[in-house]
Amino acid sequence: MLFCCKSNSKKKDSVLYDDRQTAVRITRIVETQNNAEAPSWVTEYFFNDLQTIDRTRDDYVFIAEETSSNLKVLLQWEKNFFVEQDIRQLVFMRVYNRFIDNIRISPDEQYGIFFERVLKQTANVFWPDAQQIESFWAIVEYPRDSAQAGSVNFYKLLILNTIPKKTVQAELQSIMNGIQFAKKERPDKDQMIAINRIKNNFFDNF
Repeated sequence: MLFCCKSNSKKKDSVLYDDRQTAVRITRIVETQNNAEAPSWVTEYFFNDLQTIDRTRDDYVFIAEETSSNLKVLLQWEKNFFVEQDIRQLVFMRVYNRFIDNIRISPDEQYGIFFERVLKQTANVFWPDAQQIESFWAIVEYPRDSAQAGSVNFYKLLILNTIPKKTVQAELQSIMNGIQFAKKERPDKDQMIAINRIKNNFFDNF
């Protein structure tokens, strides 16, 4: 399953990142659900940065995404999507990407055991305040890989979800502030500086 996360910089082409950090460029939208105009959040997600989707000041937006050559497969995936549980992977990847943002070494080297502990606890959080707002599918065009000419089309289904910002911030702050270190695993001086910095600025561009 493909869960897309935000890119940290604007790009002329749409660049979406999956959990393997593989860039996939969308050339254009070929066809839309019911031949309707794609909602603004869909086009913003495809062709701009995720952070430009301004649903509400009070919520974080998390978009679940699946791609297939078979629309029925996507509709079945949507039917089985359970927001309170499935949104955990989306939050997890947002937290992961926040840790790796603007660092030159691995997050394990940058933050020590703190990085692993935060991710493990985040993966187990249940989000009862999460809401599934709406969904939309479209046929999108991708260029073929560099060895082949032309393009290829796939169905892509997006599910727009939100969680109140105060809920996410309170939960993640509690996780980060509650991390304890045994003497033998205590981060070194530089790692503690990095940990304190990210704890203070964690929700900037989150």
